[in-house]
Amino acid sequence: MKFSKTSISIIATSLLLCNAISACAGSSENPVASSGTKNADAGDGMFLQAEDAENRATELGCSGAHEHLIDGKTWYMPCSDHAEWMRLTGDNHDHDNGSAHVTDKESTHHDHDHDHDHGNSNMMEVISPDQADVLIEIEFRDGEVTAPANRVSSSIGDRIAFAVVSDVDEFIHVHGVDFMGVISSSSSINYLGFTMETAGIFEVEFENSGAFIIELLAD
Repeated sequence: MKFSKTSISIIATSLLLCNAISACAGSSENPVASSGTKNADAGDGMFLQAEDAENRATELGCSGAHEHLIDGKTWYMPCSDHAEWMRLTGDNHDHDNGSAHVTDKESTHHDHDHDHDHGNSNMMEVISPDQADVLIEIEFRDGEVTAPANRVSSSIGDRIAFAVVSDVDEFIHVHGVDFMGVISSSSSINYLGFTMETAGIFEVEFENSGAFIIELLAD
């Protein structure tokens, strides 16, 4: 069978089109968002790009964004302040295990696993106020946290001490560096803490209730 030059050209063009269509179909099976907003591990509402978090903040009615450091990677959430994000979304909890958290650059929901094995955490030691480089006074009553600020700064090598008054027995947990302290409601003030040896921004919360306390910034 003989083909004319025109027929051969049509066949070649058709083959090229088929190959192109197949390639496109194959590449669409696992699309990666160019903005980097898709993530299977960090939780819903967390973004790889600050701009995406800021856009989400505008939708929520706040501005700016703040960061979370999870396993060495920075994720962004809407609102410049985490407390503002929680107020707008009604979510009073946050973060995956091992998260740390920076203001001014968040979104809607951080799934935090509270099936945490306390036996694997670094346990805090008793540190009195006069031994502390940074003293953080915290009150926890009727499920409400009173703390000096949303973020407290420290330096590498500082001895961080928490002075905690609570009406329930709890655990205070510093995520990222994974330090855990036992809070007794029968103690007038619980003094406990640890030495900061890692740079970053780390979220502190009451482990059982999931109540956010502060962010610790260490540099």
